[in-house]
Amino acid sequence: MTKEELAQKKDSLAARSKQFYEEELKNLLEPAHNGEYVVVEPEAGLYFLGPTDVAATNAASQSLPDSLFFLMRVGYKTAYTLGGNVVRSRG
Repeated sequence: MTKEELAQKKDSLAARSKQFYEEELKNLLEPAHNGEYVVVEPEAGLYFLGPTDVAATNAASQSLPDSLFFLMRVGYKTAYTLGGNVVRSRG
């Protein structure tokens, strides 16, 4: 797989995962689970919730070991920040 193909695959996974979150998970998880981490597998329509990124990722990997996942933080625009403040999403 070329670098361009890999980049396209990652971008596609991110887009599908964000859409799945917005359409299927946001109303289910927010605000009760704000601050927790969710790993999304959009092809299977599955998600794995955990108090930490490691817990959510481990649950996903154990359940679907050959799948690609997308990590998000419930109620936030991003899972992580580099300096600055974490911005909560509105909506």
